Amino acid sequence: MSVQPKLSLGPILYYWSKEDVLAFYERVADSPVDIVYLGESVCSKRNLLKLDDWFELADKLAAAGKEVVLSSLALLEAESELKRLRRICSNDTYLVEANDMGAVHLMQGRPFVVGHSVNVYNDRTG
Repeated sequence: MSVQPKLSLGPILYYWSKEDVLAFYERVADSPVDIVYLGESVCSKRNLLKLDDWFELADKLAAAGKEVVLSSLALLEAESELKRLRRICSNDTYLVEANDMGAVHLMQGRPFVVGHSVNVYNDRTG
């Protein structure tokens, strides 16, 4: 049995203008990328796109045949960030990349992707 490799594109880690982000994902929609991670994962103060903008982008990319994963913040510091995380984790359409243990907890019982910033120190986790 052969497994077809998939090409994934992580979330943007740079501070880009809203126009640059939207233009970038328009190009991604026409690219050979299979899986696209969307959202702000570094700092909530860089949020030039609102959560509804990310969901709209997710819908467009999914319509273009991409598998979409919504990325969460790696460090939450405010109630507004927790509210946003709850909304991301409660969506029933897209897989979530949990980048902190709060997101892992909110995703209990549902499939999700563990992000790069979650440290796992025991072999029972796998």
